[in-house]
Amino acid sequence: MSRQMGDSHRRFLQTMMASGIIDESGAKALHQHCCETHSSELFPITYTL
Repeated sequence: MSRQMGDSHRRFLQTMMASGIIDESGAKALHQHCCETHSSELFPITYTL
């Protein structure tokens, strides 16, 4: 069973869907902003293609 989505995760996904394609540095900055805004622990983002 998967975990519930937190507010920071929800904000990240909503912003990504509204913004469309963003580069890696933009995604990392958005991730950091969402975690700081919602006082969430900042985990490193790993990308796989």
